[in-house]
Amino acid sequence: MKTNAVIINTSRGGLINEEDLKEALDAGRINAAAVDVVSKEPIEDDNPLLGSDKCIITPHIAWPLMNQENA
Repeated sequence: MKTNAVIINTSRGGLINEEDLKEALDAGRINAAAVDVVSKEPIEDDNPLLGSDKCIITPHIAWPLMNQENA
């Protein structure tokens, strides 16, 4: 994977190992991440992605925005 890659997950939190993603972000192997889902919701205080400046986390709100377009 290129080091300028951006990981986006709006599907299922369990698809991405959050500790590995945080490590890859910190090491510069992945440029950035954006997730709308995490492995345990609501997000727990010890989630490793919370401490990353390279990760945007939204509170599982992507699906209603898609539904509004079709209303």
